[in-house]
Amino acid sequence: PQIIPGTDTNYTISVMNGTSHGLNHLLFDQYEFNASTSSIRFRLTFPNLTKVYNNYEMEGVIFGHNVSGEGVMRQEVIGNGIHVTDLRLEEVNNSLQIASLELTAVLDKYIFEFGGLNVVGITVQQLEKLMEEYDMAVFNGENEQVSKYIADSYKSSLNTNMAGLTTEQVIQWLKDHTKGDAHVGFIENFIARFSKAL
Repeated sequence: PQIIPGTDTNYTISVMNGTSHGLNHLLFDQYEFNASTSSIRFRLTFPNLTKVYNNYEMEGVIFGHNVSGEGVMRQEVIGNGIHVTDLRLEEVNNSLQIASLELTAVLDKYIFEFGGLNVVGITVQQLEKLMEEYDMAVFNGENEQVSKYIADSYKSSLNTNMAGLTTEQVIQWLKDHTKGDAHVGFIENFIARFSKAL
């Protein structure tokens, strides 16, 4: 059961035959390089992540309204990703490492669509809107903590993977593993500039 304390919400939902869309479309923008601090800013987002379930079944209470039904369910997450506000590199024992990483998790909106759902007291569209607004409020309320966790995790993981690698080896690894992806060209250029500044 799905329970949201303090909202009179207690329902069960089962889903089958889900398909995902948008995972291969990653947008890179808002790139800036600050030469005086040797830091970069950029944003990486998925413009639209969509999950469609060809068959769902739901029953219970959501925000005080009895619900029941089955059909096709669609979930969309718009503009989900990270905004890196400060990324700085350093060399430690001839290995490239991340000295600092500050970022903010971003998300523009949620969209829910429930085909075949019966709702008591309000329309299906009104319920979908309530669910979208609630999920956005949860995201915004937890954003600072989640953003710090993501930054710390990325920094730790990347530093572990780059340990023992020189700047040139990191650049070569990027070239070997991105298959000419233009989105990572900015990383190669930044690392090259960083290396020259040392």
